[in-house]
Amino acid sequence: SISGVTDLSEIGIKQQLPTLGKLKSAIIASVNAPTGATRLSLGGPCGILRLPYTYAINDKWCLGGMQSLLLINHGRDVQWQPDILLSRSIGSKASAFLEYGGYFTSNNYPLNLIHLGAVYKITRNQQIDSHCGFGLNQAAPSAFVGCGYSFRINGLF
Repeated sequence: SISGVTDLSEIGIKQQLPTLGKLKSAIIASVNAPTGATRLSLGGPCGILRLPYTYAINDKWCLGGMQSLLLINHGRDVQWQPDILLSRSIGSKASAFLEYGGYFTSNNYPLNLIHLGAVYKITRNQQIDSHCGFGLNQAAPSAFVGCGYSFRINGLF
């Protein structure tokens, strides 16, 4: 059993891609700093490339996910993180989600998770979230909880 805090900081740049009907996507390049407990950290700074996408089912429901590639362990390993989620809007500022996430690295056992959470948009450019989840296989954590704060700065480029 491992407990502690995971890496907390990731800084990146996001570029929204052209919308195709109800499909929205973006590309994100970022770097994660190793701020967590040694056994929960990604083993040093890591480069990350993400492709998030959403498809509006209707005005309340959305299907989405993200494909992520991470260079971990000082660039010695690549980790693929696929996920898919179902999200529901709750009013104009909040939403809830149910998500499957996988973590696949060539030299480690895969981790498979179910992730549930809620997001509240404080302003157009700030949001908070809370979430919890559980593992679907023996290598995954039995349970986890978390919270977060995100902000964006528009018009830099």
